Amino acid sequence: MRFYNVMLRSYFSENGIGYTIGRVPIGMTDFSSKEYSYAETPDVNLTNFQLAPEDFEYKIPFIKQARELTGDNFKLFATAWTSPKWMKVIEKFTTIFGTLKPEMYQSWALYHLKFLQEYKKNNVSFWGITTGNEPSVGFTLFKIPSVAMTPSQMGKWISQYFGPTIRNSEFADIKIITFDDVTAMLPLWIVLMFFFYPGAKNYVDGIGIHWYYDKAMPKLVSLDGTHALYPNLFILGTEGTRGEKPFEKNVILGSWQRAEDYASHIIENCNYWVTGWVDWNLALDCDGGPTLSDGVDSPIIVNATAGEFLKQPTYYAMGHFSKFVTPGSKVIEVSYLDVFKQVAAFQRPDGGIVVVIANTRPFDDNIRIVDRNKNRGEVSLHVAAHSIVTLLYW
Repeated sequence: MRFYNVMLRSYFSENGIGYTIGRVPIGMTDFSSKEYSYAETPDVNLTNFQLAPEDFEYKIPFIKQARELTGDNFKLFATAWTSPKWMKVIEKFTTIFGTLKPEMYQSWALYHLKFLQEYKKNNVSFWGITTGNEPSVGFTLFKIPSVAMTPSQMGKWISQYFGPTIRNSEFADIKIITFDDVTAMLPLWIVLMFFFYPGAKNYVDGIGIHWYYDKAMPKLVSLDGTHALYPNLFILGTEGTRGEKPFEKNVILGSWQRAEDYASHIIENCNYWVTGWVDWNLALDCDGGPTLSDGVDSPIIVNATAGEFLKQPTYYAMGHFSKFVTPGSKVIEVSYLDVFKQVAAFQRPDGGIVVVIANTRPFDDNIRIVDRNKNRGEVSLHVAAHSIVTLLYW
């Protein structure tokens, strides 16, 4: 257990990189060590619902320790990958066209409520809950557990089942985050969902997005367009990682390129209305697992044989944001012309200004930062080739 204590401190403590938000799976994911659900026997009322050993042995104890390390300055949101098999038209966790049986829509909503109730019994509360991980993947050949939903099906489920179930419960104030899928499908996916079922708008607080394949759609369309259409809905990066593509190596130890990818993507997203960015896995093994699908990379890689864990460059890239851009910070405008540098600036609640610069060019650069607000002045910085630099001032 001491091994995990050190790792959690690396992420959540004041002496670590200060994570303040996390995603908790509702049941199994593609990175579980086995298939399971919380209700294995068919029962539409879920009287047999019970948490799994994974919750009591790992999730709940680690969540409580993370909460202590952050001084309870910690938000959690929950996400389900798949329903029990018996709720689906094709009774498998992972399958193409893995849609719900129409008569199971209320049971699937109740499944989420039961999860929140069981975690509350174990003194774990949630700030948010999503409407399901990657509803589009259930229509593909990817070996990822899922509940496939079209925009119309999602709108119906939210407006007639999930939304009323949550809002009429003791968890009425929880943030409901919809979509939770790849950015390139925005804003069309949300437009269609609200077109077919306008009532879904009454329950949704935010939109969750995933990093993958997002270059297929310009951010001016996907993120700017979504914000312009739905300015009252926050946009949250709910999953991102590298090594996920079929032609990529899962784990590359010491990859600075992936650190640059992380920093550039976070900066770009923050400049396009995204209010937070959550990594996929806290830790994986040397093969990018355990997994029921295909492995990926992670900011921390565990070498269980040697009894050690390795902090990847992506861990330190994340720290530039999680450590210095504190909760409640606001993005402020930056004017610059340089395609080789990504820049984002933030104003913290304590009045501090954070400027994060990712220099992806192969040579050093000297830059000048000018703060024209109240004539605060300027500062010159030497920025090394292929570096990430953070400036904090008051």
